[in-house]
Amino acid sequence: MRALGINMGVVFTFVADMGRQTALLFFGNREPLGSKEELALTRIARRALRRHGELRDPPGHPMGSLSARETEVIRWTAEGKTSHEIGGILGLSDHTVNAYLANAIRKMDCVNRAQLVAKAIRLNIID
Repeated sequence: MRALGINMGVVFTFVADMGRQTALLFFGNREPLGSKEELALTRIARRALRRHGELRDPPGHPMGSLSARETEVIRWTAEGKTSHEIGGILGLSDHTVNAYLANAIRKMDCVNRAQLVAKAIRLNIID
């Protein structure tokens, strides 16, 4: 790579859909990344791969059909919040939060919240 004038490179690998490995590579002619830059680049890579998945799995595809609210509820669930706590944060009733979770569980072909969160992380739906 140095022969091409590239003296720095970073490779990010992720587990994508159904366990498929995905990699994103960044190369350039610069000094090595600092920890803040590396963290920012990691976030950019995750967003890029998530967007790629959205484009690849359009609405109607089980992975592309989660609503923004369902995704938000999954994120709070991943943080360890109960339905009651999520409802308080989002201004929803426990029943409504549970309905969003039930819909997401069905759409993602899961059996419970734990599997839903694990699958959402594995598929880069949430961080």
